[in-house]
Amino acid sequence: MAISLLAEHRPNILQHAMPSLLYHKDESVRLAAIQHTNIQQTAIAKQLTSIVQDPSQSPKMVSLALQRLGNTQICVPYLEHLDLEIRRGALLGLLQNGVSETGLAHSTLIAATQAEDDRTRQWAAEVIGEIGGVKYAKNLHLLMQDKSIGVRKAAILASGQGDDPGLWQGVVTALEAEDTRPVAIRALYAVGERALPAIVTALTSASPSVVIEFTRICGKSGGIRFSHSCTHSFTTPRSGCGRRLCAC
Repeated sequence: MAISLLAEHRPNILQHAMPSLLYHKDESVRLAAIQHTNIQQTAIAKQLTSIVQDPSQSPKMVSLALQRLGNTQICVPYLEHLDLEIRRGALLGLLQNGVSETGLAHSTLIAATQAEDDRTRQWAAEVIGEIGGVKYAKNLHLLMQDKSIGVRKAAILASGQGDDPGLWQGVVTALEAEDTRPVAIRALYAVGERALPAIVTALTSASPSVVIEFTRICGKSGGIRFSHSCTHSFTTPRSGCGRRLCAC
């Protein structure tokens, strides 16, 4: 909390203290500090590099250091690391910093979405969620239909972080299944009003339990247009939403 406040209100003071914070005895402090590092400072970049190369550092610390660095020479060797947390940092570092090896990182991520191992496919969905955007929408669509429930859940959550309306219909559909309903609700809260067209379409045939979830989402997500459109669907006789809601 203190580090976040410094980053917002006193960034110069934070950067001055950064070298000592990165070696703080409490890892939670180190983890908080590393997210606010200025890699344009040569000394800080060297510290992050030493963290990556230090075997005593936790995978989380190494991952964040790789992500902040985004350096081709440093990150590429970790794209095939056995620890998925470390691999994640290398991948995000390359993809988010737009370096020359972005193509390699992209192909690595695509391959992970097609891996035989369930955990690797789930990991790939989680990484795509962090990246956001629409570039991997096709891959998420396939992962939402994966045989593994863990992979499907990760893909649903990731879809809520993206910007492709084509995925939100899949998230709405996931509300119908009890095992994916909780993550679908979280994803729709993240999407907010942008999911309105998919929700309104689904209201005409949704089960009573899903209609109830829609009322909650409309109420909590905010937005006059969002709430008005949902309310209109509930009260329009032709939609049948009101009858199904009463059936609950």
